[in-house]
Amino acid sequence: MLLLRLGSLRGPYTNLSADRAQQQQQQQQQQQQQQQQHRQQLQHQERQQQHQQRQQQHQQHHQQQHKHQQQQQQQQQEQQQQQQQQQQQQQQQQQQQQQQQQRCLSGFDPPHYAHLQAAAAVLSSRAAAKVWFVPCGGSPADDQVQQQQQQQQQQQQQQQQQQQQLPQLAEQLSQDNPSQQEQQEHQHQQQQQQQQQLKEQQQEPTND
Repeated sequence: MLLLRLGSLRGPYTNLSADRAQQQQQQQQQQQQQQQQHRQQLQHQERQQQHQQRQQQHQQHHQQQHKHQQQQQQQQQEQQQQQQQQQQQQQQQQQQQQQQQQRCLSGFDPPHYAHLQAAAAVLSSRAAAKVWFVPCGGSPADDQVQQQQQQQQQQQQQQQQQQQQLPQLAEQLSQDNPSQQEQQEHQHQQQQQQQQQLKEQQQEPTND
């Protein structure tokens, strides 16, 4: 009877120790899983932060490009306004010269005017002179030299402006923006046409 009782008492104690060992293993496994999950979450958060930083850098770079393009467009607009002002000044100078010539011609008597007109036909046919009468207030040579100097200065200013624009145009054309590239090419063509017009104006004779 004693042996049977001792055996019956050992059974529950062995079962308790086995349960405890199993619980400890389960707890260790749960801790390991939690640690792994925590590490995975940290890695995922780091990847997300890196991705957000790259996006912010990309946005900042895009904003800087946009600002740079706006500055270039403003500079081009200012240069175009300067060119328009120069053209207006040239037109005003030409009008003033024409008015001055008309005033001088109106002061001549008809016979003298006819004589000068005949002389002008001979001179123009031989291409011996560009101006066949002396305008009021100065010699024709002085007026011609002054006009040529003004035209040369304006042409030099336009060439300097275009040389300043060339690096900007090259930088903008290198970017993937077809609409802006077309605008820049169109503006460059307009500037070349303006230079050609100035050269033609310099080559034209100033006599009327």
